[in-house]
Amino acid sequence: MTGGAFVVVEGPNGVGKTTAVAALADLLRGESVPVLVTAEPSASRLAASCGPARPA
Repeated sequence: MTGGAFVVVEGPNGVGKTTAVAALADLLRGESVPVLVTAEPSASRLAASCGPARPA
């Protein structure tokens, strides 16, 4: 793999973010696209490699 994307899904509680992310991940995996789903706060290696969050 030579590239990738970091996709963020934001929204208020109860609007279906988790459901939408799961459906998208399943769709991408069905096309043999590697997917890593995380949630905030994340203790994954990917999140750790991004460094600390910066204020907007």
